[in-house]
Amino acid sequence: MDGTPAAYMQLNTGKAQTEQFGDTSMEIERLYVLSDFKHRGLGTLLINRAFKRARNQSLSKTWLGVWEHNEPAQRFYQAMGFKRTGEHTFTLG
Repeated sequence: MDGTPAAYMQLNTGKAQTEQFGDTSMEIERLYVLSDFKHRGLGTLLINRAFKRARNQSLSKTWLGVWEHNEPAQRFYQAMGFKRTGEHTFTLG
Protein backbone atom coordinates (compact mmCIF):
# COMPACT_ATOMS: atom_id res chain seq x y z
CA MET A 1 0.00 0.00 0.00
CA ASP A 2 1.56 3.32 1.07
CA GLY A 3 4.36 1.97 3.29
CA THR A 4 2.22 1.87 6.44
CA PRO A 5 2.93 -1.29 8.46
CA ALA A 6 0.12 -3.81 8.16
CA ALA A 7 0.89 -5.70 11.38
CA TYR A 8 2.89 -5.51 14.59
CA MET A 9 4.14 -8.06 17.10
CA GLN A 10 6.09 -7.55 20.33
CA LEU A 11 8.02 -10.44 21.88
CA ASN A 12 9.38 -10.44 25.43
CA THR A 13 11.85 -12.80 27.03
CA GLY A 14 13.48 -13.02 30.45
CA LYS A 15 12.53 -10.24 32.85
CA ALA A 16 10.80 -8.24 30.09
CA GLN A 17 7.80 -10.62 30.29
CA THR A 18 4.70 -9.21 31.99
CA GLU A 19 4.47 -12.42 34.05
CA GLN A 20 7.67 -14.08 35.17
CA PHE A 21 7.78 -17.54 33.60
CA GLY A 22 11.56 -17.65 33.63
CA ASP A 23 14.35 -17.63 31.10
CA THR A 24 12.96 -20.52 29.06
CA SER A 25 9.77 -18.67 28.07
CA MET A 26 8.78 -16.09 25.48
CA GLU A 27 5.75 -13.81 25.72
CA ILE A 28 3.86 -12.50 22.73
CA GLU A 29 2.74 -9.29 24.39
CA ARG A 30 1.18 -7.54 21.41
CA LEU A 31 -0.05 -8.83 18.06
CA TYR A 32 -2.03 -6.46 15.91
CA VAL A 33 -3.12 -6.64 12.27
CA LEU A 34 -4.81 -3.64 10.63
CA SER A 35 -8.40 -4.33 9.64
CA ASP A 36 -7.72 -3.99 5.90
CA PHE A 37 -5.09 -6.74 6.16
CA LYS A 38 -6.96 -9.29 8.30
CA HIS A 39 -7.70 -12.76 6.91
CA ARG A 40 -4.61 -12.68 4.68
CA GLY A 41 -2.42 -14.89 6.87
CA LEU A 42 -0.35 -12.15 8.53
CA GLY A 43 -1.28 -13.22 12.07
CA THR A 44 -0.38 -16.82 11.29
CA LEU A 45 2.91 -15.70 9.73
CA LEU A 46 3.81 -13.66 12.81
CA ILE A 47 2.89 -16.41 15.28
CA ASN A 48 4.94 -18.91 13.29
CA ARG A 49 7.90 -16.49 13.35
CA ALA A 50 7.54 -16.22 17.12
CA PHE A 51 7.54 -20.03 17.40
CA LYS A 52 10.64 -20.20 15.18
CA ARG A 53 12.45 -17.58 17.24
CA ALA A 54 11.59 -19.49 20.43
CA ARG A 55 12.99 -22.70 18.92
CA ASN A 56 16.15 -20.89 17.74
CA GLN A 57 16.67 -19.53 21.26
CA SER A 58 15.95 -22.96 22.83
CA LEU A 59 12.91 -21.58 24.68
CA SER A 60 10.43 -24.22 25.81
CA LYS A 61 7.30 -22.10 26.28
CA THR A 62 5.58 -19.40 24.22
CA TRP A 63 2.68 -17.70 25.92
CA LEU A 64 0.40 -14.69 25.57
CA GLY A 65 -2.46 -12.90 27.21
CA VAL A 66 -5.64 -11.98 25.41
CA TRP A 67 -8.53 -9.84 26.58
CA GLU A 68 -11.37 -12.03 27.81
CA HIS A 69 -13.88 -10.24 25.56
CA ASN A 70 -11.82 -10.60 22.37
CA GLU A 71 -13.39 -13.83 21.18
CA PRO A 72 -12.07 -13.67 17.58
CA ALA A 73 -8.50 -13.42 18.91
CA GLN A 74 -9.13 -16.26 21.36
CA ARG A 75 -10.36 -18.48 18.51
CA PHE A 76 -7.32 -17.57 16.41
CA TYR A 77 -4.85 -18.32 19.21
CA GLN A 78 -6.59 -21.61 19.97
CA ALA A 79 -6.31 -22.56 16.29
CA MET A 80 -2.59 -21.74 16.50
CA GLY A 81 -2.19 -24.25 19.36
CA PHE A 82 -2.47 -22.03 22.43
CA LYS A 83 -4.43 -23.31 25.42
CA ARG A 84 -5.90 -21.33 28.27
CA THR A 85 -3.88 -22.02 31.39
CA GLY A 86 -4.75 -19.15 33.71
CA GLU A 87 -5.54 -15.48 34.06
CA HIS A 88 -3.58 -12.29 34.46
CA THR A 89 -4.29 -8.58 34.40
CA PHE A 90 -4.74 -7.31 30.87
CA THR A 91 -4.09 -3.61 30.43
CA LEU A 92 -5.97 -2.18 27.48
CA GLY A 93 -4.44 0.80 25.78
